[in-house]
Amino acid sequence: MMAMNRMALFLTSEQNTTTTLDSESNELLQGLRILLLGEAAQKHMMVKFSISNARYTYIHDEKYPSKDVDIHHIVLKRSSAKYLFVYATTLLVLVCALYLYVLKEKSVSIVYYSLLFDMFLVKLFLLKPIKKESVVIMPAFGVQLETHYVSGKITRCFVPIDKILKPILLECVTPMTCYWTLSLIVREKSEMVLVFKNLRPPVKMLVHVWKALCAATDSKEKTCIQTE
Repeated sequence: MMAMNRMALFLTSEQNTTTTLDSESNELLQGLRILLLGEAAQKHMMVKFSISNARYTYIHDEKYPSKDVDIHHIVLKRSSAKYLFVYATTLLVLVCALYLYVLKEKSVSIVYYSLLFDMFLVKLFLLKPIKKESVVIMPAFGVQLETHYVSGKITRCFVPIDKILKPILLECVTPMTCYWTLSLIVREKSEMVLVFKNLRPPVKMLVHVWKALCAATDSKEKTCIQTE
């Protein structure tokens, strides 16, 4: 009888322990779920407006709660086909060079030349790839132009607000192509400052940045056509 009572007490305590662990696990899972949903909602609230096409994504960011800072991003979409082409080409060149050297008894210099060509190809297509270009507009201070690289490097150029005469949206026409650029006419500078130096987003993305710059500099909206 005593053994049965002890067994019953042991089973009851084990059941209570299991119930407590299940309760703690449910509370932990619920807390993690709330945390993840909170982070997702926070990330969603940071993006005010966005446009995307096959190559670029425009994002109007709300990183800072203050309305005195206006941030615009042009993000370059990474092409996996480009990386696959570069790697496949470098591998093919190297294999061909080794084949000529080993089986055809060619000079070893052909292997060196193939390695130099592979290094040049990788440097041309994959070195310092651009991740995005950003425009940080601070009406009280100026405009900061940023270039973000995949490696993590960031280059910045600050233009004081009192130096900006007017932002201009330019349509550049060449014999081969036609594209739009956004530039700043800066006081005491003979050449205009390109807002996006490395990327050429479409005009439907540029127009949002242009209007924000016009509002920050109290300039009238006006477009120009430039023939090269």
